[in-house]
Amino acid sequence: MATQTSIMRLSRDYKAIQSSPIPFIQARPSPTNILNWSFIITGPPSTPYAKGQYYGTLVFPPNFPYAGPKIRVITPSGRFVPNHDICTTFTSLHPEEWNPAWTVETILTGFLSFMTTNSEHGAGCICPGNEADRLQKAKESKRWNSLECSAFRRDFSEVHSDNLESEKFSEEDWKRLVGYERKRQKLEELENGVEDKSSVGKDKLLDASYESHINEDWEKFGSMDEDFDYYDGEEEEDYETSETEMDCEEKEE
Repeated sequence: MATQTSIMRLSRDYKAIQSSPIPFIQARPSPTNILNWSFIITGPPSTPYAKGQYYGTLVFPPNFPYAGPKIRVITPSGRFVPNHDICTTFTSLHPEEWNPAWTVETILTGFLSFMTTNSEHGAGCICPGNEADRLQKAKESKRWNSLECSAFRRDFSEVHSDNLESEKFSEEDWKRLVGYERKRQKLEELENGVEDKSSVGKDKLLDASYESHINEDWEKFGSMDEDFDYYDGEEEEDYETSETEMDCEEKEE
């Protein structure tokens, strides 16, 4: 449980980030736990990560700022082991080097430098790595985030929407995305005690929104026959979350 000191400090840090965004980085705390943060790093130009989109997490200890956070990058990057604690001087893995004056901005700015400096390595790192592999993963990162990571879709829904506009998704991809959304809605209804019959209207709106979106300018996203049927005569449950979807929601409480 966060202390009053950590709440005040992290709230101040978030306010500072909102008023002066960090270059190449978006970051925000969980609406239910200020100790759990999510971030997106956009790969800087002239690096193997250029234009890549890297989703990650910061988990602060209850006694922050007197101890450092844990940091993970979930999106495959070729630089870090996905969803693994990363060892740097400004994390909980190096308590002897932690400085209470370091802010969320300081941590993330330093981490971006650490990420793009190939000579530095430690636990959770892939070093020296392969530049061609990192370039390829950068190209695939937006699509991977939106298709494979439910935590990304939840924490950065507006960025996910941008990905749907900018990336090309196959017919099967769109089926999966619709299935994920349906499952999310059902889970929310169960949590809120809403009966299943109340979801019918939502499902119709969801189907209409996707069909309208695709029909407006499908060339942006890939080819699709005009007669394509989202559900192909099968039942709704066939398009629930695939077992292959990576579980990206293993944030520490």
